[in-house]
Amino acid sequence: MALLRDAPLEMLDRVVIAGSPARRQRGSTSMLQFPSGELLLLYRLAVGVNRSSNGAVMITRSKDGNTWEEAVPIYAQPGWDCGGMSGFRLLPDQSVVLFLARMRVTPVSGMISKITETHTYQTRSADGGHTWTELSEEIRVFPAITEFWGHGPVMKLDDGRLLLGVIGTQFEYERWASAVVTSTDNGRSFHDLRIIADRPGPDFCDNEIIRLADGRLLAIIRTEQPPFDAYQSYSSDDGWTWSPVQPTGFKAGGMTLLRLRSGLILCAHRDREPGRPGVAFYITEDSGGHWRYIGQVYAGTHWYCGYVDFATFPDGRIFCTYFTSLENGNSEVHGVWLKDLT
Repeated sequence: MALLRDAPLEMLDRVVIAGSPARRQRGSTSMLQFPSGELLLLYRLAVGVNRSSNGAVMITRSKDGNTWEEAVPIYAQPGWDCGGMSGFRLLPDQSVVLFLARMRVTPVSGMISKITETHTYQTRSADGGHTWTELSEEIRVFPAITEFWGHGPVMKLDDGRLLLGVIGTQFEYERWASAVVTSTDNGRSFHDLRIIADRPGPDFCDNEIIRLADGRLLAIIRTEQPPFDAYQSYSSDDGWTWSPVQPTGFKAGGMTLLRLRSGLILCAHRDREPGRPGVAFYITEDSGGHWRYIGQVYAGTHWYCGYVDFATFPDGRIFCTYFTSLENGNSEVHGVWLKDLT
């Protein structure tokens, strides 16, 4: 596990954010950075060697990325698997929206499970994640599963609308689709569902969107079945229409995009290359025309790991969080310090 010699990043140090002698599933992480630099992180906590209906959502915070407060629970419901559904998003008014879900799941194998019922909600915080509102009414953009996806601040368009990535299932709990929605009321309701990718074959789900230097939007999209290729699409009209999807050349899940100081775009994700589980980094110098592998920051023991988030600091340091592979009922939340060399 290492970054390649010609990578525009240097690994500095590693931090265990959530881990203990007790064997626990710790995963589905999401981290948010406030303008002050303070970090807020959530993860799903559960017990067992398989995914089952006992997950709870935990929150912890840090002022420097090295020392983290004791995690506190924010959401759980007996008989359900509760999770963060890609977690925190920072709104333009500096408040936080947190998307939460409860699901009924039946274990199939390892962390693969059959979902038979799901409900999605949101809660909000106006004080940096210290207190939260009651859950909203249920949000259902898609007929069955609705999951908001994306990292960091919510994108605000020139006309004031907010643009958010969303994924879900079109036909009960089958056939995922990848899309965007807009909001005119600060993320309380959602309109104008626009599909990025939805066609028979490998289901399209997780999407991560970044604005390019030329004004276009670039979306990287995960596929749910083998061979787990990642695809990409562009929009020249703020997400109203999208180009036909094309393969990126890498295999990935749970992608996160970050623009480095030089303008290079970094894609961090769960590595689905055969025989290479972990958290992989790819970069592009031409807005997605070509992607180049620059190594891993974590080498896992199997594919279920990742969900990367980034925090950036003025001195060029980057803090990257993810969860480790589940081993015999145990996984942890880690952070790694990086240096932007561009």
